[in-house]
Amino acid sequence: MLIETKHFGKVEVAEADLISFVEGIPGFPNLHRYVLLGDNDENNPFLWLQAVDMPETSFVVIQPKLFLPNYQPRLNNEILEILEIEDLNQVLHYSITVVPEDVLQIRTNLQAPIVINTRNNKAKQVILNQPEYKLRYYIFQELKGGTGDACANQKAK
Repeated sequence: MLIETKHFGKVEVAEADLISFVEGIPGFPNLHRYVLLGDNDENNPFLWLQAVDMPETSFVVIQPKLFLPNYQPRLNNEILEILEIEDLNQVLHYSITVVPEDVLQIRTNLQAPIVINTRNNKAKQVILNQPEYKLRYYIFQELKGGTGDACANQKAK
């Protein structure tokens, strides 16, 4: 299927690649169909989560496990049921990322991951109750500090 996007123009995507948000993303409750776009290049871990039905709506996302290998959001039974998750190994987590002009200030939200069941492409943005994860995790600052610490008790800028 051919979709229109703000950043890539017209793009051909396979129906099998569509991600279905069961409840929409908070703030965008009527948009349910998205697709991940980008290079999948190890030198550029950022992707675009593009709304299929609204070209101007897209989000930069990244997989937190790329810089926090132990990132493991706890999913309650309701989430597991809604997304029909039977095997946690078939789940991907992405976090919405802010990319300001000063790229050293790139930050991502570890408190509200996008959870995707790769078996059926059902997804939901989940609000965690895990205070060890930051709402504003400054990727480059944390990596430069070498802490890999995602704890919320550090100062957000």
